[in-house]
Amino acid sequence: MARQLATFNPAAAIPASSIASLKSRDRVLTANEIHTYLDKLYRSDIARRYALSLHLILITLVRKSDLHHLIWQLQKRACLLLPE
Repeated sequence: MARQLATFNPAAAIPASSIASLKSRDRVLTANEIHTYLDKLYRSDIARRYALSLHLILITLVRKSDLHHLIWQLQKRACLLLPE
């Protein structure tokens, strides 16, 4: 079976409003849920760097893209710059 490159993004046809909404959420994880999440995370076969990244996202409650940008700043400048 031959493979071909896609000429368009199939996800582009999905309106953003059908994926997520901007409404605020009130739900928080319980201590037991956090414990279960971290236990499963570190027992899984996921690479350690990804497990640490997911742990850091949980601790800081930042978006993945924000964390990636922050890590890139740390690598380039060897310092931590937090947004105001």
